[in-house]
Amino acid sequence: MEKRGKGLRETRDEKDVKIRELTAELQRERKRSAAHQEKFDMVLREMELDIVLREMEEHSNQVSRNIEDILQSVREIESKRWAIALYSS
Repeated sequence: MEKRGKGLRETRDEKDVKIRELTAELQRERKRSAAHQEKFDMVLREMELDIVLREMEEHSNQVSRNIEDILQSVREIESKRWAIALYSS
């Protein structure tokens, strides 16, 4: 009887040790997974920021082209005014 009880105790102890080992491994993997998720989130935010910055640059370029077109139109109008003023004198 005692031999059987001792065997059960060892089996339980072995199971407890295995449970502790697996629990520790699970905790390590959860930390590792959280670190990977954090890196992924950071990369995703960088990509989103890059997209926003590119869109802002494209918008800025478009605004610059529009302003340049307006300035060119103003120059043409001024040039025509001067020409009319010269011929009218």
